[in-house]
Amino acid sequence: MKSPAPLISISLPTRNRLVPVKRCVARIQAQTHRNWELNISDNASDEAGKIEYLRELAAADPRIKVFLHQKNTGLHANWNHGIEKATADYYIACADDDYWAEDDYLAKLLALHDGKVGVVFPNLAMEMPSEGRFRDKMLSQVYAAGLSRHEVCRRMALDMHGILMLGLFDLRVVPKSELYATYDHLRLHYVESVGMMRIAGRHEVNFCPDVTYVHTCYPGNFHHNYPPEQVLRDQCISMFLILDDLRRASVADPAFTPALEAQWRVCICEVHEMAKRLQVENGAVVMARPAPRSRLRVWLSRLRKVLRRIIKGG
Repeated sequence: MKSPAPLISISLPTRNRLVPVKRCVARIQAQTHRNWELNISDNASDEAGKIEYLRELAAADPRIKVFLHQKNTGLHANWNHGIEKATADYYIACADDDYWAEDDYLAKLLALHDGKVGVVFPNLAMEMPSEGRFRDKMLSQVYAAGLSRHEVCRRMALDMHGILMLGLFDLRVVPKSELYATYDHLRLHYVESVGMMRIAGRHEVNFCPDVTYVHTCYPGNFHHNYPPEQVLRDQCISMFLILDDLRRASVADPAFTPALEAQWRVCICEVHEMAKRLQVENGAVVMARPAPRSRLRVWLSRLRKVLRRIIKGG
């Protein structure tokens, strides 16, 4: 007798964005893998028609559960709420303004799980409606199926894109506690970068190039609303934390050394780029007007010393 298809818990954290949410839900309901539960965590939406739409969804489809927060709990807490409500062995999330391109998206991700793999992540596309552009299969140039976790970490360091956290997790391999810890509540940008690398360092992961997560970029998108200084600061913090994590990992397991070296090269390149855009005024790092070359050299020299201390464990 054929075993029943495993249940998959899908998390959809949301606030407002009624039109893209409808598209996202429609793509979920079109999946050929039918045994899923959808937990929609609404973060105090005030857009006209949004709550009514969610209630109608839950009434029409018993697989859909809607959780309505009375006040905005913040992005990170809302994502973690979706993790908390997962009841299945498999868990996956989708942002409310993104969507899954294929009807067999879940089926193909699930097919690569074997009880040992912690997460299978999809390909990535960037949709830019305001520019009329669509960049497809962006991760195919970086990853391949069946890579070791050491090699995935090395490629993640060089790629700086991977969407591991939007992959299909086996919660029997990667416990919820690790997913909760992935999102850094003290940062606004690059919140999951360090956590993604930590999960890839601890568990076997796999890449499914045949299915695509479509990320929509547009004016007003969450990722475009940060002050430039905040973006650079959070990026810098993330790079150094990943560098330190890989340093520690390579001591315990030398197979992580190539990933450490890759992250080191990324740090050096990014520091050079940051130095072109930043300057120090009264002890604060700010976006630079064309800064004197001597000031840039001093700032860059200081950052290099910090990097050397981190890489040496000092």
